[in-house]
Amino acid sequence: MRENRLLVSGTAVGLIILAAGLTAARWRLPEWRAGAISDRAAFTARYRAAAQGAHIEVLAAPRIDLRSANIPEEISDFDRGDAPYREYGTKAADFMTARGRGPYVDASADARLPGRREIGRLTVVYSLTGEPLTVRWMPRNPFSARGQSAVRGWTQKESILAVALPGAPAARAEELEVFGTRVSLSPVPASNPPECVLLASVSGSAGAFTMRVPGTVAELRAEMHNLDLVQLTIARTPELLVQAILFLGVLTLFMVLLVGRRIDLRHGMILALASMLFTVAEPWREIGNWYQFLTAGLTAAAHVIGIFALWSAAESWIRSATPSFRTSLDDLSTGRLGPRSGRSLLLGWAGGTAVAGLSLMVMTAATMIPGVAPTDGSVRLPMFRPHASPLGQGIVEAGLVLLAMAAAIRLPLIRRMRFGSVAIAALLLSTCVPVSSFWFALAAAAIIGGALVFTYSRFGLTALLTATIVSLALPAAIYAALHASWLAGTLAVTSALSVAPLAFGFIGLMRPDESEAGEVRLPAFVRRLETERRLQHEMDLLARMQLGLLPQKTPDISGYEIAAKSLLATEAGGDLYDFLFDEDGRLWLAAGDVSGHGYSCAIAQAMTKAGLASLVAADETPAAVLTRLDRVLRTSGSARTFTSLALLRLDSARGEGLFANAGHPYPLLAVYDEVSEIAIPSLPLGQGPARTYEDREIRIGAGDVMLFFSDGLFEASNGNGAAYGFDRLREVLGASRRLPAQAILDRILADWTRHLGHSSAADDMTIVVLKRTGPSSGLRPPSPAHAGEGL
Repeated sequence: MRENRLLVSGTAVGLIILAAGLTAARWRLPEWRAGAISDRAAFTARYRAAAQGAHIEVLAAPRIDLRSANIPEEISDFDRGDAPYREYGTKAADFMTARGRGPYVDASADARLPGRREIGRLTVVYSLTGEPLTVRWMPRNPFSARGQSAVRGWTQKESILAVALPGAPAARAEELEVFGTRVSLSPVPASNPPECVLLASVSGSAGAFTMRVPGTVAELRAEMHNLDLVQLTIARTPELLVQAILFLGVLTLFMVLLVGRRIDLRHGMILALASMLFTVAEPWREIGNWYQFLTAGLTAAAHVIGIFALWSAAESWIRSATPSFRTSLDDLSTGRLGPRSGRSLLLGWAGGTAVAGLSLMVMTAATMIPGVAPTDGSVRLPMFRPHASPLGQGIVEAGLVLLAMAAAIRLPLIRRMRFGSVAIAALLLSTCVPVSSFWFALAAAAIIGGALVFTYSRFGLTALLTATIVSLALPAAIYAALHASWLAGTLAVTSALSVAPLAFGFIGLMRPDESEAGEVRLPAFVRRLETERRLQHEMDLLARMQLGLLPQKTPDISGYEIAAKSLLATEAGGDLYDFLFDEDGRLWLAAGDVSGHGYSCAIAQAMTKAGLASLVAADETPAAVLTRLDRVLRTSGSARTFTSLALLRLDSARGEGLFANAGHPYPLLAVYDEVSEIAIPSLPLGQGPARTYEDREIRIGAGDVMLFFSDGLFEASNGNGAAYGFDRLREVLGASRRLPAQAILDRILADWTRHLGHSSAADDMTIVVLKRTGPSSGLRPPSPAHAGEGL
């Protein structure tokens, strides 16, 4: 019930915001205020009449379409479409509406200039009132000698008088040079407000073009004289910088994840192929020559590859950062549609309507703020181009939001920001807002990005993807419905994109929960990462358990000092030590090392500790305990695990001990200035033939130090491959034997660490120091004041 209320309330809010956006657009935006548009036949007649007046031979029936921009994309850097707003400010929207400028009618056909053999594409852009605004001619081969000659032959008479302004008297043109291109300016007779006709013949793909631009000749001449390529670049630096960082960042992230085998390409490939379907039909009919075909093909390929890389990298990055990441998109991609997926689709549709309304309000606000202007229509026509479509652009925007969410999870600096994901999403989405001011685009993107981040955070990835696609397709469908005779194909496709989430959403809600039952097959790298995380978690638990097996404190014996420390080289090692007391109060000190790492050695460690606890007794000797413990460890069943163990039974009152060793490194005994080994050759416990062990009597006098250690101490190598060794250990022990036990341990550890330098220890290291400080007066209860240390 709660979920149904959320669906209803979310849809209602989305529709209210969409209605507000449409109301604002119909009130302010020229493309939405345009009334009925004359049929194609009227513009076909104008086109043919203009060409005939200029003695230009039209070779085929002209193609007549609606477009949102007045200028071709090849020269968009020269004029980004905001010229009326620069000239007329906040009054530009009313001026454009009154003059029928936005949208525009594009008429084009193959044609031949008078006296020329070269065939090219003649394009005339009309206002809705029939005024010619832009004229362009591009040869089929713009780089050939004949093509360049034809471009240079685009004379002022042919372009301005005969095509752009038929019947107008000749006007004297002023010529100047802009960025290496010869440009001429002529005033449009009786224009109010004043306008000029700009003529330019550009070598290369742009061909020759003529444009009507607002302003007087003097104003435009001053503007072009002051126009500086460096200043133009600086003005666009924030936008270009964001685009460059985004491109390099996505490419780098994709390659890092690919090399690290932490990427899934399935969803990215599906979405890229779906986007490609909208770039291979309608837009390609506008291609006029091989250069345009090549450029459009490369642009479409780059767009599809960009979608593939962006989505694959963003989705994989967030999957690798979030172990619990699951999405209904996994169900949908495998054909499982049920209530969970249906709910995501419907909530995404509701979010898309809200984002569509917000976008229309943003474009409306851009026409009302001085210094800010739209650079394209709120609905971009043609809707399906080689590098853009509602589906492709929606996937890109969803991928950018997903990338922002992944960055907010993975990057510590952003993670500490309260609204880090919204800030990153705003920065990335600012490149998708078609306005002249980067800072206004950033603010607008923050609003839209916040809505999309909320949609993703609350409703999931399917809802986010649905929201971005619907936010672009739904306004286009509504706009196409207003001009159905012109945009029948656009209406059909955008309506399908807008309605499909609703249809599949309701179908999903009506299906039983069992339709989504069963385990979702996650990407291979996610399954591998989950296994690694589970093993890491278990190893952490194992390491804590092993450290828990070590004594939490050293015993406090009158006349003796004991210090101990164990360092793990990996999560779970094999070193151990223990302190036990028998019925007569004698101390049993054990130091050992289980071969290997991980679970097997942990089992052997636990068995060793338990065996010692049960076998140590007043009537036992260390050799007898080792012999019996060997039989216990053989029951573990491991064919690879063995345990070395040194065992000392100490009578603290007399300083006399009985020592046995099962393959552990020989302990050192420092007596006065002499350091010697207590060498008892023997084999480890747990493997090989049955064996017996030897007891040896030792005596520890006042000031003597006995040092137990594992092989990780003397085998540790530095960056040059040199091992720490026994000799260095003897020297440090001999020089520090007069210090307290803990100080001796610290000095050995410090010297060992200096030897390693920047290298890491390859094996665990354990040190136990036993020092007799004076005559014994007996055993005292253990005190935590001298607690041993574990890692």
